[in-house]
Amino acid sequence: MRFTAVHMPRTFGMSSSSPREGVMQAGPKPRGLYALAGAQALSSILLAAGSASGFESSLGDSQTESLGMVVALMGLVLAAGILLTASWARLVTLVWISVLMALQLALYTRDDSNYLVMALSLVQVVYLNQPDIKRALAARPPAGHDP
Repeated sequence: MRFTAVHMPRTFGMSSSSPREGVMQAGPKPRGLYALAGAQALSSILLAAGSASGFESSLGDSQTESLGMVVALMGLVLAAGILLTASWARLVTLVWISVLMALQLALYTRDDSNYLVMALSLVQVVYLNQPDIKRALAARPPAGHDP
């Protein structure tokens, strides 16, 4: 009996001359994933530190400190989701960045913005749009379902 290599169709924009061309194989996580999770964790820590020191108190809410701590904790959970390559992590990170940027723009009008949080948000957007990060955080069908 003779076996021959079967040419698989190209997917994900990959090009290769191997018989398994375009097939995603399990391997190490992209390095950008660690940078993305680190930026998310640092952003959350800065948010918690700023909330504890009262830089968001200019919004006029007496419960801002506790709300900031809850949001910061949610950000750390999101960083863990990124490291675990959860399928929801990319979408939730984009929503997270949108909320943080809106908050920072509101604080900017009061000369109370945190430029490091803004810069980290931009870094996160760049990493979220890298092809290998998109693939790593892509939604996967539930177990037991045919694609």
